[in-house]
Order: sequence, then structure tokens, then C-alpha cells
Amino acid sequence: MRTEPQTRLATGGAATQRRRSAPVVAGSAAGLPPPSPFASSRSGARTQRGAASPEQREVTWSLEDAGADMTINPDREAGRRLMRDLSNFSHRRWAFHRSTDRYWRHLAGIFQSRIGRQLFVPLSCAGGTAAAICAYETLLRDGALPAYFPSFVLPSLPFDFTAFALSLLLVFRTNTSYDRWQAAINAWGDISTRSRDTLRQLLAYTSATPAAAAVARDTSAAPLHGAGGSGAAAASAAQTTAAAGKWLVAFSRSLKAQLTEDSDLQAELKGVLTAGELELLTAAYHRPSFALAVLSELVAAAPVRDSQRARLDENLTTLEDMVGGCERLLRTPIPLSYTRHTSRFMVIWLSCLPLCLWNSCGWGTVPLTVVISFLLLGIEEIGVAIEEPFSIMPLHEMCAEMECGLADILEQAAPSKRAAAQAAAAAALTAASAAVGGSADAPADASGGGGGGGSTAGAAPAPALGVPAAAANSVAPFVLGMTAQRLRRPLSATPRPMDAIFCSMDDPDAR
Repeated sequence: MRTEPQTRLATGGAATQRRRSAPVVAGSAAGLPPPSPFASSRSGARTQRGAASPEQREVTWSLEDAGADMTINPDREAGRRLMRDLSNFSHRRWAFHRSTDRYWRHLAGIFQSRIGRQLFVPLSCAGGTAAAICAYETLLRDGALPAYFPSFVLPSLPFDFTAFALSLLLVFRTNTSYDRWQAAINAWGDISTRSRDTLRQLLAYTSATPAAAAVARDTSAAPLHGAGGSGAAAASAAQTTAAAGKWLVAFSRSLKAQLTEDSDLQAELKGVLTAGELELLTAAYHRPSFALAVLSELVAAAPVRDSQRARLDENLTTLEDMVGGCERLLRTPIPLSYTRHTSRFMVIWLSCLPLCLWNSCGWGTVPLTVVISFLLLGIEEIGVAIEEPFSIMPLHEMCAEMECGLADILEQAAPSKRAAAQAAAAAALTAASAAVGGSADAPADASGGGGGGGSTAGAAPAPALGVPAAAANSVAPFVLGMTAQRLRRPLSATPRPMDAIFCSMDDPDAR
């Protein structure tokens, strides 16, 4: 459930005080080593991270560096949150998005455009400047002003020379911003993929499923194939895997809370972690790293081989890399000089544009200036909007989808293992039948027995395998067909050319 936006500045003191005192108690409760004697100094440095000395404030004149002097438009920020829902597409929305009616639909909604509403003040200034220039030139032309008043009309040559530079700045702005947006999307895609892969590997390597854990607890039965050990070991492996699933969810939620301002981590993880685990997580300064540390301990305690543990640790390392990439995108914008110079260039260029349009357009200069300003400023506004992508990305839906995927992997662990066992048994049954059929067709003197021996052996493999006849029906016919075809193909000592190796298996001549 989503929560209303909260102002972190008002609770910064309480949060800082909690982080100063809580880690000592949490660390002792978790059996962790005591905090470093430099912890208090680091906590003090955290509270002073955004502060600036008087000397620094004397040379600070830009609003981007002014700290508390910055003004924030709440309506604009609320509009950015609405873009999260617009970024979450389904098949129906994709069909609506690529419809050819989009041209008229988008043109009809130009006055309800979010970009147009946000640019209302700059467009009003551009239109007012154009109207003032047109009024001045009209009065000067009609003789209402003294003759010594100059005319400010400019030729089009300066605008022709500077238009390409303006286009380069806009292209750089939008391309760089889109690269940042794409990097954020790729990072969260990798987070989702690696999280599912980590849980999948744990289930496969430990053969720990919720069903196996229940059997192990109730009957002390042996674990599923490949697990080895007692029923208590199977239950422990299942608990480790389930805990890894919970902390993978906690990792994604804590990273989302780290990147956005309106996330309530305690409410989102209330039904996932226990009260003690949630207290330890919220007491940590860098919560995603704390979740990864817990996952590392779970992987280290899992009953897997060293090579398997190394592959699991690679996934956790990738998750850590994604955290660092997201934090770099949040903390480091495009160099501010580009943003400042582009804004100045746009304001000066658009303010002087009516001086060039007056001779040819007259009073049509006013609407034409507004339209051109909307088009150019809209491009720059889009670049600024997607420069910081996390506040407009549907992270809540991404985390919910990731959580559903992890829960589905845990729930379908036992059925997937049964399906794999049935598929392997059916493939073995097909292979045995094909082998028996081949031996029956061989000459009697080569086999060392009579013709009746082949018919007698043809029915033997089925009871020996102990696989129900319905197991073969659970495997795709394509798999069984390819297996039988591969077994019926005679072996040849003559090396085959590469084009014959890569030809289709459906070709009867490719043998």
C-alpha cells in the first residue's frame, strides 16, 4: 500500500538520533562485533553532510548549490510521481500507445500536457516579451514615438549561425538524460533477474523446498534427490532458502526507499520480515548493504559446494554493483555547467527571436514565439525530467512484481522438481526402448542369442525403471522425439563437415 509523501527534513533529527544509538543494541543482539570507536565521528559527519561553511556560502551563488535556499515546486514534484503509473505498461496500453490515433489524441491534449503546465511561466514570459517588442515597433512605425528612438529589429543571420549550437546543446541534454534513464531501467532489470536467479540456484543446489521441509519436520524423512543428510538438514536448507527469499525482497524495498522520498520501508516490509529483523534493517545506515550482508551470511551457511557458492556470490556482487550504479545516478547529475548554459542560451535566443520575426510576421510574432518556445523548451524540460529517473520510475510496481516472482519460485519449487524427475525418467524410458529396439534389429550372430531373446528383452526395461507409464506423457513430444531420433542415428567414425553439423534435425538427410 502506498503512503503519502513525507518530508524527511522534519524527521532528520530523530532518525539521526536513532541511528546513533540503535546499532549498538542491534549489533549485540545479532552477535556482531562492537561498533568502531570512530562510529560517533562518522555519525556526526553524516549530520553535517549537507551543511556548508560561511566561507563556502559566500562564493555560492547558484541555486543548485544553495542548500536550504533552494525553492521546490510541490505541484511539479507531485506531477513527477504521477508519471510512475504512466511508465508501467501492459499489452493493452502498448496497443493504445502505438495506435495511429496518437497524433490527433496528443494534439488535442496539448493544453492538458504536463510539460505545457510546467512551462506556463516561461511561455508567458516569452509571449509577454514578444508582445512588448511588437507594441514598441508598431508605435515607432506609426510615429507615436520620437524619431530618435531606435528600432531593435535584427536580421535572421545571427539566428541562423546560432541555431545549430542550440540544437547541439539540446541533443546532448536529451541523449545524456535518456542514457541515465536507460541505465536505471537496466539496473533494476538486473536486480530483478539476479534476485530470481539467486533463489533459483539456492533451490536447485540445496534441493530445499517448503514441501520437503514440512516432510522433514513431520516425519524426519530424507530430503529430496541430491540433498543428502537427515531430515533436520533438509528443514534447515529450506529455512535458509526461505530466509534468502525474504531478504531479497527486503533488499529491493530498501534500495527503493534509498532512491525515493515517499517510501515507508517499515510499512512495506511489515509482513515480510520479523519485528527484530526489521529493527536491525532500519537501524542500519546503508540498508541495501545490510540486506546484502545478511544474504552473504545465508549463502555462506547454505549446504552447497564451493563452486556453487561462488556463483551465488557473483549474483550478490552484481546486486552490489547495481546499488552503486543507482546511487551514482542519484547523487551525480549531468555537469551543471551544461544545464546552466543551455538555460541561458534558450532564454537569450528566445527573447531575441521576436526581433527577427517582426518584419516578416508582424503581430503574428507573438503566437509564433510562444509556439517555438514551447517546442524548444519542451525538449529541454523532458531532458531535465528524466535526468533523475527514480522519482518517475514505477519502482513500487517493480518491487511488487519481483516479490511475486520470488514467492512463485518458492511455491513452485516442489512441482518443478517433480516435473524434472518425471521428464528425466521418461527420457530414460524412451532411451531404453530405443536401445532395445536397435538390439532386436541386429543380426542374431552378432548379439549372441536367438531371435526370441530380443522380444523377451523388449518388455524388461519398463519394470526395471519403476516409472509409471503416465510419466512419459508429461514430457513435451518435441523432447522425446529429439531424444529418440538422436538414439536411432547410427554412429559414424567419419568426421562430418561443419555445415552438416549445423543443419536442421528435421532434415531426414542430415544423418
